[in-house]
Amino acid sequence: MPEKIGRFEIVSEIAHSESARVYKAFDPEANQTIALKVFHPELAPEQATALEQRVLEEAEATKALSSHNIALLYGAGEIEGQFCAAVEYIQGKSVASMLAQQDSFSMWDLLDIIRQTCQALDHAHARKVLHYTLEPAKVLVSWDGTVKILGFGISTMGVFAAQASGQVPESLRYMSPEQIQGDPLDSRSNLFSLGAILYEMVTGRKAFAGTDAEQVRQEITVGMPVAPIDTNPKIYPELSALVMKALAKAPEHRYQSGQELVRDLEQCKENAQKPAAPRKMPQAAVAPGDNEMAQSAVSEEHARLRLKASAAAAGARTGTQSGVDSGRHATMFAAVSVPEKEKEAGPAHPPAPVPEVKGNGGKRPSFSEIDSLPPLKEVYVEPSSPDPEPPPQIPPQAAGPSTVFSGPSEEADKPSASELAKKVVAEIRKTPPKLFLYSIGAAACVILLVLGVIFSRVRSESPDDTANPVRAAVSQNMQEPSSGQPQAGEAATSITRPQPAAPTPDVISVKPKRAHSRMARVATPPAPVIVPGQLTINSTPEGAQVLVDGHHNPTWVTPFDLGGLPPGQHIVSLSKPGYVSQTRTIDVTSGSKSFLMTQLAVLSATALISSVPPGAQVFLDGRATGRVTPAQIQVDKAGDHIFTVRKQGYLEDSTTTNLQPGQSFQYAPVLRELGVTQDIKIGGGRFKRIFGGGDTAGMGTVSVKTQPKGAQVSVNGHVLDKGSPVDFYLNPGTYIIDITLSGHKNARRVINVDRNGKIAIDETLESE
Repeated sequence: MPEKIGRFEIVSEIAHSESARVYKAFDPEANQTIALKVFHPELAPEQATALEQRVLEEAEATKALSSHNIALLYGAGEIEGQFCAAVEYIQGKSVASMLAQQDSFSMWDLLDIIRQTCQALDHAHARKVLHYTLEPAKVLVSWDGTVKILGFGISTMGVFAAQASGQVPESLRYMSPEQIQGDPLDSRSNLFSLGAILYEMVTGRKAFAGTDAEQVRQEITVGMPVAPIDTNPKIYPELSALVMKALAKAPEHRYQSGQELVRDLEQCKENAQKPAAPRKMPQAAVAPGDNEMAQSAVSEEHARLRLKASAAAAGARTGTQSGVDSGRHATMFAAVSVPEKEKEAGPAHPPAPVPEVKGNGGKRPSFSEIDSLPPLKEVYVEPSSPDPEPPPQIPPQAAGPSTVFSGPSEEADKPSASELAKKVVAEIRKTPPKLFLYSIGAAACVILLVLGVIFSRVRSESPDDTANPVRAAVSQNMQEPSSGQPQAGEAATSITRPQPAAPTPDVISVKPKRAHSRMARVATPPAPVIVPGQLTINSTPEGAQVLVDGHHNPTWVTPFDLGGLPPGQHIVSLSKPGYVSQTRTIDVTSGSKSFLMTQLAVLSATALISSVPPGAQVFLDGRATGRVTPAQIQVDKAGDHIFTVRKQGYLEDSTTTNLQPGQSFQYAPVLRELGVTQDIKIGGGRFKRIFGGGDTAGMGTVSVKTQPKGAQVSVNGHVLDKGSPVDFYLNPGTYIIDITLSGHKNARRVINVDRNGKIAIDETLESE
């Protein structure tokens, strides 16, 4: 293995064949690792010249490719008498290596690899670029899962190798019939090659496995490979039909685009996750293991019913996940239906198809896959018999077959409402009648006692208490003896007794003293004493002007104590320059001491930001505000602030302003559109003959030199493949040049490139 080829330093050998070797190399000028492919076919001088011309034309066409699923071609040319190509170095594993190691491909793997491959092919076909040697070794899956197609731009070399080699080149087995016959090619030729790759991924065997080159060509142009479903009956019929359509001899019968193939493959994946219709097969074609699957599937419906009943009794779903894979690794094999065995004693009839069993070992669906969920609530069934006694328990040994499908009974443990009511009535009837009478009498006595207490309390507090004694005394004096004659000792009393029409004041003296004093207190309440209150007012920050009930004094500044406030509500206002005024309502009571503490909010400045065109992001002091133009932004902090407006594809604009509280500021820049970076062309190097030349007419030249060398250069965020010093071509326009180097401060330059103009940037980077 050589240590160096040209300027490229060889690190290791990646692969080799009869006509080429691939090395891992380091390019010191570009400061990057590449894959260097060295061709050494044994060709005549005129064939070598034609080959070089064809490869250069193909490499020129790849300049239009910009898909992340296509490996980049940095350049190609003759170095030290050998034709070399520098391509992107990718770490990963090719489909050819997976097939050689007999790795299996799940349906998800097939869909992921084919989808990304078709995206790359459709991208290239839209730009009239074809791949002439598409094979499993050219489909590489990187460690991050990205699929890369290798060889775009240099695939013509494989065609010459296939024609010149005496053995069967690997790429020959994947060429389309029109390519073998030398007919004009289009995008459907690459789809045929992809179909041959897909056939091998599905079946594990090559679609065209001839022993020599002529036999392989004959099989591709005339023969037809065995359908995948015939090589393995567990492969889904839809997937088998998809592969055979991709391998159709006539281009019009194949898929017309990669997107169409991916759409059918996605449909196959969806069908792989759904139960497919059972396919009847001859009894002789069923393997012994499949017979066991059929026997277990015959009773699947009964098992489902038993599982549902068990779930209802347990109140939760149980079971383990079945072997059916419906996620990332969805299997690509279809179910094999096995006819049900006929009953020995039953009449003769054709076997009925059993439910489908996926090709995963014959496992039935687990309990977690049952569609019907157990009941959310317990169901109680009231007994129909009017007998209040609970029904007799059935012994376990006497239970019938139906107990297999029922959960544990709870009716014996939980009697119904009617049974409970009947038990209560029965207990009441057993109670002695005298006990009821004693209870009723005691309750009546308690009620009468409570009523008497309430009545006496009401009469003692009634306002008629002052009149009742007078009325009682008068009625007592006016009464006469029941015998009609005065008794001894009562005659003088009756003579000197005043008449009822003119009662004496002595009668009024019998009023209760308690009632008289109560009336006097109610009639003459004491007058309240009014004591002024005191209010302490403070604010954060201090120094706010105080206004109380519209009255103010220049000396009323927080912190402030205000005395002599009459009880009631008072309105207090605080104001301070640069802060939002605050107003509070304070309730002051007699003789109280109140406190008022207020946090004053800073008065914000308002910035009105707009741009042409609108939709630009707004940054304040280097931080994103999350707003896009036009926008209104409140700035709380006074002082100098930097507003920056950025929009993708435009040169950012910024301004610095000093904002004060309550100030309004307007900023409306017109953004300049940046130049297009897709057409950047790097000058110099051994591969300039491919990517340079007349296609740089009208473009401006930019030369970047730095001290120290090796700095990374980016144009409008697009990083160049080569470090400084570097010369490159740009279309006329405005560009942002960023120069970065580890351990040094970044540098940025904004340049305007004119047509055929030249700009030189010589930057000395400062150490951090």
